[in-house]
Amino acid sequence: RFEIKTVLNQGIVLIGLGILALSIILFGGWGGPLTLFLPVFVIYFGIPLFYSNAAVLATFRTPDKPNASSIMSFINIGGAVIGVFVIELIPLKPLYALPTVFIGIYLLILFLFRKTQQ
Repeated sequence: RFEIKTVLNQGIVLIGLGILALSIILFGGWGGPLTLFLPVFVIYFGIPLFYSNAAVLATFRTPDKPNASSIMSFINIGGAVIGVFVIELIPLKPLYALPTVFIGIYLLILFLFRKTQQ
């Protein structure tokens, strides 16, 4: 049995490794359909570890768990919509804008995670 914060940290590390690999591939000019599968697989393997454990920690003390869960889902979908708008506003090629936004979101996740650890 693993501690929630340990699995959450593992998810953050996997997401970071996937984003790093994706950034190296796209900024290096090696982007192609097959070269994107491995980094995205690593990112998508880390996201459930991160999201499910973050949801458990966020709703741990909440008496109305269904309402809190629906608010978290709304924030999740809203974040995706805002992310698409931000990618459109960045004056870069889409292959460069995507990892740039991913890096920004990852830095935000790291900042918030470290801030809650203090």
